[in-house]
Amino acid sequence: MTPRIVADRFRSKQYTSADVRSVHNALASGDAKFLGVTVFPYIKYVENIDEVALLRYLSAIQDVYSVHEIISGLSIRGCKNPQFADEVLRFAQGVEWDTDGLARTGAISALPRVTGCTEQIKSTLRLAYRSGDTSLRDVALEAAQEYFGIPYADIQWGNGDGDLVDKMPPALLKWLGVEISH
Repeated sequence: MTPRIVADRFRSKQYTSADVRSVHNALASGDAKFLGVTVFPYIKYVENIDEVALLRYLSAIQDVYSVHEIISGLSIRGCKNPQFADEVLRFAQGVEWDTDGLARTGAISALPRVTGCTEQIKSTLRLAYRSGDTSLRDVALEAAQEYFGIPYADIQWGNGDGDLVDKMPPALLKWLGVEISH
């Protein structure tokens, strides 16, 4: 059974216990290739996912795509496991093997759905803002808006070109600890 077929069955909600077992086996064996196609549909469409196995895999892998998919999926599902919050924060702070920043941007984006705002979270957002990477800066500003209390429907979204800074309320930039130049 190919990963694409399994993923399609999850999406159509016509999956079997063998499909679910194939994901569990892939999590146990660390099959990043199989999980790269199936893990997000598994998390999104299977009612009783194995959260413990997903978190165990998340803490051990070095595959940016799988990290991004697991963090996105579990955060959308509203996972409140403290281990998940720790892993999301770890990836939001950056890991050396995430050279293109996909895992980090996904984790920063998920932070408001995963954990409340602490000084450590604000520091993580500040570091991403000051990283010099416009994609990281934009995703940090997007997350900061959620923490700042801006209603989701009113959040300004970036496109990675750095123009999001100009759209931010000065009070939010001050809250984030960003120097405002006049």
